[in-house]
Amino acid sequence: MGVIDEAIERLWQRIMARLRSRHRLFEEPKFCEQCQAADQRSKIFILQVSRTKIPYNPFYDELGNFCDNDPNITTIEFKCSRGHEWKEEKKGSGHETFVGAIPKQI
Repeated sequence: MGVIDEAIERLWQRIMARLRSRHRLFEEPKFCEQCQAADQRSKIFILQVSRTKIPYNPFYDELGNFCDNDPNITTIEFKCSRGHEWKEEKKGSGHETFVGAIPKQI
């Protein structure tokens, strides 16, 4: 592995570590639902991660409870080793709410 390849690998590892620390999505096992329905196994690849950048102001209410009213949505596109593609969306930061898995239109 060359110097450039090693630098790219280190950068990729830092990016993924940052994503894992910010998004609970990466904490749970991930499976392709289409492969599972066909009783097959596959690897899952992350194609793209994007997040809206709507400004918001988290706050503490009168009882001292933290209120994270983050309206932003994180969208992650996946592809399995058998060619199935889909995306998942999560709303919020830290305490995300699963918005849903949407099959990708090809």
